Amino acid sequence: MQCLTSIRQNHLWHPELRQYLPACPTRRDRHPGVRHHHHPQKSPRPSRKAPAGFVVDAALQRWAQENVPAIDIHTETEMFRDHTFKTAMTDWAGAWRNWMRRAAGDSRATRPPTESFRERDARLAAEKVKAWTGGLCHDRKA
Repeated sequence: MQCLTSIRQNHLWHPELRQYLPACPTRRDRHPGVRHHHHPQKSPRPSRKAPAGFVVDAALQRWAQENVPAIDIHTETEMFRDHTFKTAMTDWAGAWRNWMRRAAGDSRATRPPTESFRERDARLAAEKVKAWTGGLCHDRKA
């Protein structure tokens, strides 16, 4: 069967039916068996901001739980969406993973110590005493 050819604006000529048919996105459903022009799928245009439709799917959430568990995914994702990148991108999932890795690195560098210096010094002193005495001396707390 021949392909539909554009003759009138918003209408296509069907050679077998010898009539104009309205051009619509679902014409394949309305006119089965008619071959239509196939336009090659264009690659997404690079952008400097995350697209509005960017969603952190289940696979990305699993990746984050395994690789950057200490990061607040929702807050960092909002910051990622609001950020304007220096260079345009097409792989937004990869950009998001890199953003999360950087956030994890930043949080490790600025994270407060888990114990104070006094607590650390007391712990190290107790470990030295335990090592010297072979564990015979135990810490008595009043």
